[in-house]
Amino acid sequence: MKIWNNVLTWLALLISLFAGSASAVQAAASNLEVPVDPGQLELNVPGTLRFFPINMASLYPSAGAPRVTYLTLGLDFTISVNDYTGKHAGWQLQAAMTGLSASNAPVASDVTGDLYFSNPDITSELPETRATSPKLTKIPTGDARQEFGPQVTLFSAPPDTGVGKNAAIFGLPDVRLALNFNVYAVPRRYSGTIKWTLSQPLPTTEN
Repeated sequence: MKIWNNVLTWLALLISLFAGSASAVQAAASNLEVPVDPGQLELNVPGTLRFFPINMASLYPSAGAPRVTYLTLGLDFTISVNDYTGKHAGWQLQAAMTGLSASNAPVASDVTGDLYFSNPDITSELPETRATSPKLTKIPTGDARQEFGPQVTLFSAPPDTGVGKNAAIFGLPDVRLALNFNVYAVPRRYSGTIKWTLSQPLPTTEN
C-alpha cells in the first residue's frame, strides 16, 4: 500500500511539472510587409536600320518591278517591350514611316515604298503571357519627306499577357524595303524616319 501511495505521489508530481511547463509556453504572431513598387512600360528598338545599296536603274519603270532591298545587319533585328507596370492591361506597339529623301535634293526626288517585317520569333516570360505579332506586317511610307504614313500595329499583347520582358526577333531576310519607281531620284544616300508608338490599349466599353 505504501509503495502504491509513493507511485501516486510521483505521478502527481510529474503531472504538476508537465502542467507547469505547458503553462509557460507563449504563442505570438508577427506581420511581415514588403512594398512592391510599380515599374515602367519600356520600349527598346535599334537606332538605325541600314539597307543594302541599290542600283539607280532599279528605280525606273523599265526595271519591271519595284526594287526590294534587305537589312545589312549581321545580327537579328530585335524589338523588345518591357511591361513592369503591374496593371496587366496589355499594350500595343505601332509604327509609322516617312518617305525617303536625300540631303540637298529637290522634293521631287523623294522615294516612297513599303517596309516589311515578317516571321518574328516571339519570346516572353511565360508561354501563357506571350505577346503576338503578325506573320507579315506592311508599313507604307508617307508620300514625301517628313510626312508619315499610317500607323500600323507590329507587336501587341491583350490584357493579362505581355507582362515583364517581351521580344520580337526578326532574322534576315525578314526585314525588307520595297521602293517605288521615281525617275527623278538622285544617286545619293536616302534616309527616312520610323516613329514607334507604345501605348496601353484603351479600355473597351460594353453596350
